[in-house]
Amino acid sequence: MIAVVFTADIERALSRERLATYRALAPDDISAWRLYRRNLELGAALYPLLSDVEVALRNTMHYRLAEHFGRTDWWADTSIVLDEVTSEMMQSIVNRLSRSRLASGVSANVRAVCGVVGGWLSVFVFVG
Repeated sequence: MIAVVFTADIERALSRERLATYRALAPDDISAWRLYRRNLELGAALYPLLSDVEVALRNTMHYRLAEHFGRTDWWADTSIVLDEVTSEMMQSIVNRLSRSRLASGVSANVRAVCGVVGGWLSVFVFVG
């Protein structure tokens, strides 16, 4: 096992507040540091699953919204009521992706579905 040396530089880099949770569970700073690192490893191990869940959720929402509005570009349906910020954000994303579609060869719909990830919650809340 590699020897671990816990220094003030580590605490300063990570922050006392971040380490407080691990210190509350550990008998000393070295053990707290190991818990912190283990937590990072567990998070890294879960990342592929979380990524798959995000893609499945995004695509499922897209399919349902496309079915509901009867069009694959459901975000362009004028019956969708969005707040001004969300509407501008989605329009900006769609415009940007439509321009880049020519360079990539990927359809505007596929790119738009992927690109509006940041707006999914707002869309989900405001679409009746």
